[in-house]
Amino acid sequence: MARINAVFLDLSAIEKQLYGVRCLEAFVQTYEIQHPSVDRLLDHLRSIGGYSFGRWERAGALLPLNGRGDPAPSDLIEELPEDLRPDFLRLVDSVVEIGMVDAYAVDSISPLRFLLQAVAILEVHEVPLPALDFGSRRRK
Repeated sequence: MARINAVFLDLSAIEKQLYGVRCLEAFVQTYEIQHPSVDRLLDHLRSIGGYSFGRWERAGALLPLNGRGDPAPSDLIEELPEDLRPDFLRLVDSVVEIGMVDAYAVDSISPLRFLLQAVAILEVHEVPLPALDFGSRRRK
């Protein structure tokens, strides 16, 4: 895990967010979680950097599944296996926090901490980690 941490340290803030999105996508695909609120959240998280942060943040707060402490849609929760619910919701919260935690403050280690929480949830559930491929940047 120490080698992985070093690789994650090298990621930009947006790359950390996008890798978190890939983690959530991998989890959702592995467990075949299909719900419009999940799709909308993933689309929103992928759009980070596409327009002003304030606009992006406001749009995310209005989503039915937003990872910001609001209850998840009840029909989504009912569809999830009971033993999967806590980790799925923690994963959603962690992935959202990657992009939000330093939004209005100085840069910190917190985005990395939330990214590592997301990775840990995948590891507990034996979900293969997504590739660390971000275009032309070379990763080992």
